Amino acid sequence: MIYSFEYAITTSAFLFDVVGAIILIAAALTILFRIFDAEIVSRKKNAHKALRRSFTHHINFALEFFIAGDILRTVIAPDIQDIMKLGAIVAIRVVLGYMLLKESE
Repeated sequence: MIYSFEYAITTSAFLFDVVGAIILIAAALTILFRIFDAEIVSRKKNAHKALRRSFTHHINFALEFFIAGDILRTVIAPDIQDIMKLGAIVAIRVVLGYMLLKESE
């Protein structure tokens, strides 16, 4: 029973990481396509602010999935070192997300 719980949590954490990575890759490809369209095809001016804002929102969204995966991994082995490591990772990612949000405004 415990092994199946650990397997389910590990698999769920991995899936959260995969979803976060897919969001980042899809956002990067979308932004690259939109930059190409704005700069070369349409020759739009001042499109960079909207594109940067969109990309930072996608990065923040992906960070939420990465944080969820880290939290799930800590559920399996909750010793003090893992909890401190999780706290540091979450703090770094929250600060990074906050700075990205402020930078996009």
